[in-house]
Amino acid sequence: MSRIHTYGPSCRLGQISTTSEDGIPSLRAGWFYTSPLPIDDPLSAIPPPSGSESVKHPPHPFSLYDGSALEEAWLGCKEQEGTAEIPVGISRLHVVQVPKLLMSPIYWSPVHDIAAVTRGTWFYKDTMLPVEPPVANQLETGYRELRPWSQTWYGYLS
Repeated sequence: MSRIHTYGPSCRLGQISTTSEDGIPSLRAGWFYTSPLPIDDPLSAIPPPSGSESVKHPPHPFSLYDGSALEEAWLGCKEQEGTAEIPVGISRLHVVQVPKLLMSPIYWSPVHDIAAVTRGTWFYKDTMLPVEPPVANQLETGYRELRPWSQTWYGYLS
């Protein structure tokens, strides 16, 4: 049975941090949200309702500042098993709930603008958008099994 990966509190892949564990090189995660509303332009027009909740919106990256704050909260929640709410966007009109990874507005009732947040560690080469969680899980498992950063891997290549 295949489980859908949610990067939640019990995520073993989420334990990747800036410190090297078992010789695994550190990585820099990217943070994305999927919403029809841009969080950096509070005066943008509200898109009409699509009539279907299953409409997929392309992921939009958070700013470097917001991404750093989210990563710090993510790693802090991993160590302390707590929760955090991080304000994001230029005007700080939205908040991301960590580790639930949901973004909602702060000052108004969410109608069409509760968005999923993704912590990406694997990306498509041509678009640099995050790979879907089930595929990212497989990539991460293979990466950890093959250990391409190790001297053994260099021996296989020579």
